[in-house]
Amino acid sequence: MAFKAVLTLSVLALAASAAVVPKSNNGPAAAAYFINNEPSGNEVVVLAVDASGQASFSSAVSAGGKGLHANSTGPDSTFSQNAILVAGRHLFAVNPGSNTVAMFAINPNDPSNITMVGKPAPSMGEFPMAIAAHPKLPLTCTLNGGAQNGVGCHIVDPVHGLLPIMSSMRNLNVTQTTPPTGPPGSFADILFSNDGRHLFVSLKGNPGVVNGTMFAMEVNSHGVLSQTVTTNMGGPVPFSMTNIPGGQAVFLTEATGGVETFDFTGMSSFSGVNAAVTKINNTVATCWSAFSQTTGNFFIDDAATGIVSEISLDKSLKPTLVAQYPLGGTTATLDNAIATIDGKEFLMVLQANATAVSVLRLDAPGQAKVTQQLDLSGSPVTLSVNMIGMAAFSKHNWW
Repeated sequence: MAFKAVLTLSVLALAASAAVVPKSNNGPAAAAYFINNEPSGNEVVVLAVDASGQASFSSAVSAGGKGLHANSTGPDSTFSQNAILVAGRHLFAVNPGSNTVAMFAINPNDPSNITMVGKPAPSMGEFPMAIAAHPKLPLTCTLNGGAQNGVGCHIVDPVHGLLPIMSSMRNLNVTQTTPPTGPPGSFADILFSNDGRHLFVSLKGNPGVVNGTMFAMEVNSHGVLSQTVTTNMGGPVPFSMTNIPGGQAVFLTEATGGVETFDFTGMSSFSGVNAAVTKINNTVATCWSAFSQTTGNFFIDDAATGIVSEISLDKSLKPTLVAQYPLGGTTATLDNAIATIDGKEFLMVLQANATAVSVLRLDAPGQAKVTQQLDLSGSPVTLSVNMIGMAAFSKHNWW
């Protein structure tokens, strides 16, 4: 069956599956998810989040593959953001040690209940490290960061799971190893643009030697990637990517301590653009980011200092430090995600060195409050510095 026809059928199937699930007051208000990324067996760790934003361990569910730590000894085991991702009513997770990607259905009445759909699919490369979901089509693309690196995409089928699109493979031909060496010189993130017409990949540079790169590919209305991959110069070490609402611009963390922005607004070709880089005070290794609708600001995590920084952007995309929230200097604050419960936002922050997750309630700009540090060290699942990723699903926000 042709790719376009399969994609159309998947759209219809997703719509039908969403229509038959009634809303209910059963189950927690939200759930948060990360992977333990253990070589003995990769698992999705599920946290139940109640109506007040308090998190608790719920379960660990096999991702159907093996984890693998990147070529370093510390936390940040995948050198990436979006090792796990929620899109619609589905959860996607990488298996770096098996070169596969897994898909789960989230029970919208009980977000702590996830069920694998189909079987893990080949990532079409080595060391899958990050996943992006198209904003309109049932399509995901996975970033492979190992020796065989590049992008491979899948159709999202609610019955059969992820269906590999072999023609979607786009090699990026960066010299790397499996597992990847870094963090300098390793890949970091993958992201569709707000309108779904472009796909971005971030590659870290090596400070003092070469700057990082943002790769861009065009995406047509059927989800097909362009054969041509264009490049844009980033700052020293660009890391996570988060879309800036309302335009064709992207917010990135700069892992040497700061942020970057790429503004493609009004451009016919997403190539040859240089990042605007801004140093942020009291930051050393800012690598993960999330956008808050409540505050209109970005929240970035610093693995070296344990500080979460709140950043605003003006109309010209100039960043300003709004506030900083220390969570412990040795805790290794890694990935983050926001759960929205009855109109209130809660930022979930993974802390690999502390085997913990902290929760911040985002009341207003500059007024986040740390409400919890959940100790997971006694949970019935293997957890170590391999733990990585963070995603969230809210019961009353599903579609």
